[in-house]
Amino acid sequence: MCLVGGNVNRSAPKAVCVSRLFRIEVLVGGMAWALIYFDTAIPSSLRILLLVLIVTYVVTNLFVMFCARQSVRFNRSAVVVVGGALVFVVAQQINSSVRGIDFFASMPYLLIVVAIFPFSILAITMPDDALMVSFRMVSTLFSIAVISLGAAFYVNVDLFFDVLSRLDIDRGFFGAKKSVEGEDFANVYFPATLLLVPHCLYSLRHRSWIGFVLGILALFIAPSRFGVAVVAIFSIAILLFGSSGSPGVASAIQLGKKIFLLTIGLVFPIILLYFLSEFNLSDDGWSVRIAHLHAVVREFDANAGAIFFGFGAGSTFYTEGFGMFADNIEISQLEIIRKYGIVGFLFLTFVMVFVIADAVKRRGIESALALGGYYICALSNPVLLTLGSVLLCVSSFCSRSRKGM
Repeated sequence: MCLVGGNVNRSAPKAVCVSRLFRIEVLVGGMAWALIYFDTAIPSSLRILLLVLIVTYVVTNLFVMFCARQSVRFNRSAVVVVGGALVFVVAQQINSSVRGIDFFASMPYLLIVVAIFPFSILAITMPDDALMVSFRMVSTLFSIAVISLGAAFYVNVDLFFDVLSRLDIDRGFFGAKKSVEGEDFANVYFPATLLLVPHCLYSLRHRSWIGFVLGILALFIAPSRFGVAVVAIFSIAILLFGSSGSPGVASAIQLGKKIFLLTIGLVFPIILLYFLSEFNLSDDGWSVRIAHLHAVVREFDANAGAIFFGFGAGSTFYTEGFGMFADNIEISQLEIIRKYGIVGFLFLTFVMVFVIADAVKRRGIESALALGGYYICALSNPVLLTLGSVLLCVSSFCSRSRKGM
């Protein structure tokens, strides 16, 4: 009999048991990633069913592991991140209460941090990096879905909007965007679209060229200029400094390849930025973000004491970037400072740096660059404190395998 927690009975064929278990774990992980990637595009009844299946798997797995007296060992990153998250949530809930913010208004934001606990339990019941394998698989399927919607836009606009209406998506940006020349471009932007940035970089690390190309195409169709630029630059870094090159190649050839890639790395970003400057700049995104910055600075000028612990989860402020009161803005790091102050920002940044440093030691520079690239993307989009980013980090430090992602 094969144990769900990853142990294999000696009386059963080991390869068969491991293969079967791995398929189950990847399937369950895929359910979790599908819920994050496709969000409200999945009907509510199906979302509930997927959640029930995931919870059933975790509870069953933990029960079997308990009965088999199988120990669960947290590595240092898991202890630091999970323990720190508990302190962070309690401290910020107190801060929000002191500032008069209703409990039900603040908790939805803090629940994103609380999600680190069930995500960690899910991850530790999945050996052999099943959660990261499922991440790459679902990311590829998501890329195909985005590309298909983009193709529908260019082939038949009516079909494009008909599909969107049937999906009943209430978050994200979908429709048409105009370039500076007035041409219409497809806009297929799900809230979790920027998870394709680490997906592309992980795919490159594993030399999964299909996943890499599909991810890049999906980012172009979204469109995410910043995401495409980060993938392009970080891909050069992975090809230059990554440790997963082909064995047996002569050092002189390797040196020639690196010189060639370095030349491309210097020229390609210039060409790319020129192309992106001509594509879809009718909405001045940078001016909106600068307006957000001015609005946050004004808020702290009026209440300097809030700089340490922030205005609290669930707080709102008026920003000229949107021309209205808002509770979230594009620049994740700036929004974290506004809500949670310098103390909260330093803590969350420390956690991210800690996870990245752990990735360097346990899995190599490629995994660290994937996580770092996602963190940099948060400078242009509110993705840092989301369920997707939490599950991505948990998948990195809670996996019991050290074979690399």
